[in-house]
Formats: sequence, structure tokens, C-alpha cells
Amino acid sequence: MERLADDEALHRCLLAYVSDFHLLDTALKPHGISMISPKLVIASVDHAMWFHRSVRVDDWLLYAMDSPSASGARGLTRGSRLCTRRPIGGKRRAGRVDTGYFVAARGPNVVA
Repeated sequence: MERLADDEALHRCLLAYVSDFHLLDTALKPHGISMISPKLVIASVDHAMWFHRSVRVDDWLLYAMDSPSASGARGLTRGSRLCTRRPIGGKRRAGRVDTGYFVAARGPNVVA
């Protein structure tokens, strides 16, 4: 992969974009349901992201995700650690929280 430009805004925008993939899926895993299930409709309700330090998305990043609560068709997920490796310092660069609704799909086009 080629190195991206040294533009902090670009790296923050890209990190916000890529860190959203599979975050809500974390709330479904304990229930044995996949986010790509044709029987499921998912809606992201609220999310927030915090940037603590500068970040480069073209470098290695650790992304630790968990779901402290998932019940009643609603899930809370956290991307609590977006950290870089050393020699940059291995320090937290950003964090995010997302909530979503999960509903069983109905209708003639739903695969049983």
C-alpha cells in the first residue's frame, strides 16, 4: 500500500469511515446472528468518535471492539481502543461508541 498524504483531516475522515465497519456486528455475535443475515434489518441510531492524538490510517492499528449491552433489539458497541504500534508509542489515538436497532425482517423478499 502506498503512503497517504500527510493530511491530518484526511486520516481522521478515513479512520471514522473504516472504524464503522462491523462495529454493530459486535453486539450480534453473542446471539449467534450475523450482520449480513437477510433476516435482519439494522439501523445505526447514534454514534460518536473522539480523536485523542494524531493518527495515520496507512499504518498498523489495533482496533478493540466490544458490546457491553445487547438486548431488546438494541445494542451498544464500543471501539474503545484505536491504537498504533511502536515506535509511534502504542498510545490510544481514537475511540468511538455506536448504538443500533436490530429487527427481524419480514415480507415476501426475505429468505427463510
